Amino acid sequence: MTAAEAATQVCANLSRDVERIAPPGIGGWEPAWELVADADAEFLTALLAWERAPSNEGQARVRAAYNAVLDAWREAARQFTQQASTPGGD
Repeated sequence: MTAAEAATQVCANLSRDVERIAPPGIGGWEPAWELVADADAEFLTALLAWERAPSNEGQARVRAAYNAVLDAWREAARQFTQQASTPGGD
């Protein structure tokens, strides 16, 4: 498997994992995207660097950034669920 194929697989895995975390409707809730933007950017930066020059260190950075994206989505899901359950929350 080439580095590009591996990077594509990592993205597919991340997408699948985010789908498991994200409650229905969160994609239309603008704050969610703000909450995950930095983690997403760090992930993409790490992934592109690793794709260009694969190394164990780069792979570790991708793994850490991947987990940070999942953590950001968990926080977004928590906030989304909280605001949805608050009277008058949109």
